[in-house]
Amino acid sequence: MLNYKGFVGRLNFNPKTMLITGEVINAKDVLVFEGKDAKAVQDNFISAVEDYLSFCESNNETPVSEEQLCYLEIVIPQEHYNQYLSAADSEHISLDEWIDSRLQQQ
Repeated sequence: MLNYKGFVGRLNFNPKTMLITGEVINAKDVLVFEGKDAKAVQDNFISAVEDYLSFCESNNETPVSEEQLCYLEIVIPQEHYNQYLSAADSEHISLDEWIDSRLQQQ
């Protein structure tokens, strides 16, 4: 993952194209970037964020919604994931909402 000015970039490697691709996961709009090596990916990520901030400023838009200000990625073992997903489904809420409700009970 990459971080710059509060924006988080998630990376993927495509073995067919031999490119590292990425997406900014906490912007209101879809921001993507790519590169052939780590330096290019980092430079393109920073450039994408800077371009986006300039665009938002010139259009009087907010680049990040309040719901996107905080991002947390957790790894859940498969056996627990299925159990949690079933519990959330039985309550007719998303897995994120289910986890959040359990954390608030602590």
